[in-house]
Amino acid sequence: MSQKYHLAHHGDMSNEPVSQGGQSDLELSSDDGGYSPTPSLIDAMEELAVRCNCPPTQDGETHITHELASKEPPAMQDLSHQPPFPSTGEDQNRRNLGSLSSLDLLWPKCPIGMENAPMIVKWELHRVALYCSINTAAVSLPYQASWKDQDTFWEDLQQHISFREKAFPQRCSAQAWLEGISQEPKPQSSVIWRAKVCMGTQKGDHKIELEPPVLEISSRLRRKFGFDRFIELQLLSGSLSKSFRNGDLRKSLARWLVHTRQAFLHREWAAFFVQDCNIAPTFPKRVFLFAERGHGLIPSMKGEHAVTGTVTPAIGGECSRFNMLNWLLQFDRNTDQPYMKLFHRI
Repeated sequence: MSQKYHLAHHGDMSNEPVSQGGQSDLELSSDDGGYSPTPSLIDAMEELAVRCNCPPTQDGETHITHELASKEPPAMQDLSHQPPFPSTGEDQNRRNLGSLSSLDLLWPKCPIGMENAPMIVKWELHRVALYCSINTAAVSLPYQASWKDQDTFWEDLQQHISFREKAFPQRCSAQAWLEGISQEPKPQSSVIWRAKVCMGTQKGDHKIELEPPVLEISSRLRRKFGFDRFIELQLLSGSLSKSFRNGDLRKSLARWLVHTRQAFLHREWAAFFVQDCNIAPTFPKRVFLFAERGHGLIPSMKGEHAVTGTVTPAIGGECSRFNMLNWLLQFDRNTDQPYMKLFHRI
């Protein structure tokens, strides 16, 4: 039985189904059994609240760090000076992982001139660059409107000086490309973005790999906020699988997920959900990321990032992971419900 974990540890939910057929709001699942949070995740979050000695922020989360330096909304500026979590001698396990914070550096940087490109263009560019071992941070590649045509994009990329004579990976489907270019949510299908992070050895030689975007059945969250707000990140531990069974290492991973934002594609992504994949012999976790803010997302003029009550969020508006989940789960209206019901709602 797979287990699913919610990273904003708050109220409990009602038993109201959230999509037709009682399916998950993120994907179809054949497992209708109960879900429960991992004890290490809960312990980590409770321990952090004590060790950090800091009150929750306005969205109910502990203080976080932000990696994007430009145009921070006023309400979030006060969070940027806080460390992800205390640096003490107790965190030897975190260093044994080659520093979990080094995972932040895995995300490739967009080339100069690509800020206004559709997400699927940025994604495919980075997928090719990672496949070819090209550092895109030093590449000048201004976005061209003609790249809305998939053939033109690939032809231009193959002719670019940084990519010339390189072996390219397989393209995504033409249909997925067109849906990604349109950026319009559809009732039945969505473009799904998946990536893999291989945490290879204790020396910290982690590696990220982007998968081709695909069209799959949509979900309530993707229809509400847009399919370009969600990334599925599969964590593969490789040779660390035995070590990861150690509770302290699992806590370190939980702390890293709770306290950091991932800077990618000119946006900041926050983890809000973790799922066991049960794929032997690795120790995989599938982490769901939500784009809270960044390019293309409308800033809140009043610093408000709530999506609560009857307020309907704009698809292109900034929103914290807590408020996104609060819109879905309605914490204040379900505080009297058993916490186990929460995990049926995500």
